[in-house]
Amino acid sequence: MPVRNVPYRDENALGAQLKILADMISVQAVLGQSRQVYFVGLGGWDTHDNQADLHPGLLATLSQALAAFNNDINALGKANEVTTITLCNKNMLKIK
Repeated sequence: MPVRNVPYRDENALGAQLKILADMISVQAVLGQSRQVYFVGLGGWDTHDNQADLHPGLLATLSQALAAFNNDINALGKANEVTTITLCNKNMLKIK
């Protein structure tokens, strides 16, 4: 695995998941993977009454994790080969 010095925050669970993905991407040729789809998750978005208190922390967690992952992918020289998207859980979109 190539040596990378991209910091991921220890307390960021999403960042930990993305670091594992970056590790897997870094050895994809060794693993014989030409194209792969990965999923990670960050819960807690169903904030309702506490949105003003909880939402900023969730956005900071997401921002920090994606920034570290982006830096890692750039360090690997894979920026033109990796697409990152965010999705909302379809259950959160139900209209009653």
